[in-house]
Amino acid sequence: MNLSQACRAAAFVASNLVLAASALAQVNADLSTTISANVTTVAANGNLTVTVTVANLPQYKQVCTFDPDTHRKVCEPVLNSANASGVVVDISWTGGATLSMPAVGDSGLNCQPISDAVVRCTGGFIAAGDAARITIPLRAPNAGGALSVTAVADPANAIAERSETNNGAGVAVTVRPPPNPNLADLTAYAYPLQSTTDGKQPVEFNVVINNAGPVDAYNVSVDYFVRVKSELATPIFSGDTAFDWEPIWDPLHTYWVGIRVTKVFIRAWGSVTMKVRAIPFWPPLQPNGATYPLTGQLDPLGLVQELNEDNNGFGTGVLVVHP
Repeated sequence: MNLSQACRAAAFVASNLVLAASALAQVNADLSTTISANVTTVAANGNLTVTVTVANLPQYKQVCTFDPDTHRKVCEPVLNSANASGVVVDISWTGGATLSMPAVGDSGLNCQPISDAVVRCTGGFIAAGDAARITIPLRAPNAGGALSVTAVADPANAIAERSETNNGAGVAVTVRPPPNPNLADLTAYAYPLQSTTDGKQPVEFNVVINNAGPVDAYNVSVDYFVRVKSELATPIFSGDTAFDWEPIWDPLHTYWVGIRVTKVFIRAWGSVTMKVRAIPFWPPLQPNGATYPLTGQLDPLGLVQELNEDNNGFGTGVLVVHP
């Protein structure tokens, strides 16, 4: 190598070092907070879990060097943001919730309650491009309303960051009010009055409607359906139960698919029995081994306030057996 070549090589090396050093001048960390709950709605006095994630958003810089053999510039992205140490995260909530178990953090975060509605997690270390997570188990208050949880990373701005605008986040959960114990509670079950049908003769069912609550139920309605083309008779109630009824038509309004019964009264802790009679249209006959079905729904319009609104359906069926 002559003197001129040696000088050019030295210049390549010097420029390489200066460019790489300039490119790798480290920038500040950037903490970004997100928060989520495992439910959007919780029952009064129910449990929920809130998860807080604090990420140290990475920043990359393109670093270029010169290859002395090819005399070409070679570039690649290199992580170029600072780690965050001594991270503090404050989590607070409104709406009367309480901790059901201690909050737990990873990445060195030690979480302790500092009031009835605030947890502070301290001592976290989050490398650039990594994230820390905090789990907060909460119990909702024994009342309906709204519950909100907020998390703020680095609340005292003790860590130099590229952005201070993304350190906080919040989540809201609806708390359903506790049930009123002084309400009716309608349930029903149905059973056929025969074990089989030939698909031609009338089929009869009993539907027993119960009020399992301590309050009388007025204006109870019942929809019931026979999902096979049939002629439906007027229902018959046990005792002197008064009621009205009307047909439920198929979409083409050519035959009844069911009947809506209204204005039924059921005493607290009492029951009534409704007899349903249906005659299949034939031909065609249902295939051998099929089920001739009855399904129904209590209070289909939601006019009766109940202790439990999720137990109002009923159904049964009769096996079709051809002679």
